[in-house]
Amino acid sequence: MSAPTHPLATVGQVPTTKLLARLEEALALYVAAMKLPPGAAAIKRAQVPGHLRDPSARAVLADTNAGELAGFGYGVAGRAGDFWWDRVLTGLMVTASPGSASAATARRWLDRSFEICELHVRPDCQRQGLGRAILVELLAEAPYDTALLSTEDVDSPARRLYRSLGFVDVLRQFDFAGDPRRFAILGVTLPLTTTRIPPAGPPLAP
Repeated sequence: MSAPTHPLATVGQVPTTKLLARLEEALALYVAAMKLPPGAAAIKRAQVPGHLRDPSARAVLADTNAGELAGFGYGVAGRAGDFWWDRVLTGLMVTASPGSASAATARRWLDRSFEICELHVRPDCQRQGLGRAILVELLAEAPYDTALLSTEDVDSPARRLYRSLGFVDVLRQFDFAGDPRRFAILGVTLPLTTTRIPPAGPPLAP
């Protein structure tokens, strides 16, 4: 399954070395997309290369006809021992109700999972379906049972995009050390079904 051609940009999977070669361009886009101060890229600058050099890493670039980066996404296989995977496992076990099959639930989501590490679209290209196209392409034929990601636990266009593709809440009001925001961990079973539509109902509760 491949993402359809998008009118704003050419969207496609690329060798991770191509995203790594455009790291500064991608970081500038990340800062703009997230409305962060320039210094916020420092942590990502140290973190992203390690992810992209992982043999399991998958990357997607969206380039305009002028060759400018309009968006990107990448992810890696989830595995025990990685900070994000371990933190989510702990969260699932802690929040499980007494007597529930907490270990089975955690394993169902985390075993053979794919962690979507980053997915960002340039501000002037947002809300036009480009993020959806990048996400669909990133997960196309991914050899995993589930895909997981973290996003701020608020009602937002990004959150609604994930819901429209079938992502469900795995954890709510979740925290990562050193970040004052509250996050939601979302998950979806693979392969992705792009015909899924947003669930009916009011916006997500905080």
